[in-house]
Amino acid sequence: MAKSAAALGVRLKLKQKQTASEASGLLSFAKVVEYDWQLALGEDPLTQEEFERLAALKSPLVNIRGQWVEFRPEQVEAAIRFWEKRRAQGELGLLDAMHLALGDGEQGAVDGLPVTHVALDAWLQDLFQNLSHHDQLQPLPAPSGFVGALRPYQERGLAWLVFLRRVGLGGCLADDMGLGKCLSAETLVTVNGAPLAAETLWDTYAGEAYFDGEGFWAQPRRRCTPRPGKRPMDAWWPPVQRLYRQQVQESCAPLPWPTVAA
Repeated sequence: MAKSAAALGVRLKLKQKQTASEASGLLSFAKVVEYDWQLALGEDPLTQEEFERLAALKSPLVNIRGQWVEFRPEQVEAAIRFWEKRRAQGELGLLDAMHLALGDGEQGAVDGLPVTHVALDAWLQDLFQNLSHHDQLQPLPAPSGFVGALRPYQERGLAWLVFLRRVGLGGCLADDMGLGKCLSAETLVTVNGAPLAAETLWDTYAGEAYFDGEGFWAQPRRRCTPRPGKRPMDAWWPPVQRLYRQQVQESCAPLPWPTVAA
């Protein structure tokens, strides 16, 4: 008597909810996706009636559609819990749908049942396929109308934004663009709640530094934060991960000030 390796699990169907087209043409993680859960033996769907009939047998080995399969009690209990906690059909946000489709969780399991198959409509399949190939992005040069020069990590960031735009998602890139510049070595910078001169900050916190051709990068020797919040509604500031030191001398263009009001 042959016994198949099929196990009791769940199948998931996901499809884009049909709504009026968005004016911007961009999507967001609030995009609504329709889902449909089904019990399954391996990748074969199992109706509720079939499951109830098999569960009533209380046998560790059952015959379904001409195949003998193992039907363990713990699998039956997991399936019952699954239906008690979840609706068979409904809607969820795009981000939650991505977590389910990409197996983000307890190794692709839901309530103790393995997700044996995920079926996507054409739109979601194209989206997930594009997202799964993000590691093939090539840095993009600055647009012709841009005045300035992008560093390599900025070119990679630009490529990421263009990629998100191409797959229909809006992107927000929080890159280390070196905006925390000081006018002089004596400029005061707040670190761990106390003001320090920029040069003193570097001498105090910078670990072993390396030169990138223009300036020096270093990791902090000990924890430092720009401004730790002390009140309940203060923003939480993460610790600084890198320090950068570069001395630049540039001429300032003269600006006429015909009227100054104070």
